[in-house]
Amino acid sequence: MSAGPDRHADLLAKGAALQDEGRLDDAEAAFRQIRAEKPDHAEGLHALGVLALVRNDPESAVTHLAWSLRHRHA
Repeated sequence: MSAGPDRHADLLAKGAALQDEGRLDDAEAAFRQIRAEKPDHAEGLHALGVLALVRNDPESAVTHLAWSLRHRHA
């Protein structure tokens, strides 16, 4: 499957489901795949920020959430 909006939506959904199952490393891999393909993907950056909060990593959370806001309307 090529990189694009549908693939990114699928990866977001997969990552969210994995996070809900407690499979945080696998969720992170899905979210990071989006970032690798489209570094300014706001929803992917947001997902990484939320995951960082779940992992009790506030510094990473703030960084990713700030980036997501910067790219939200870009």
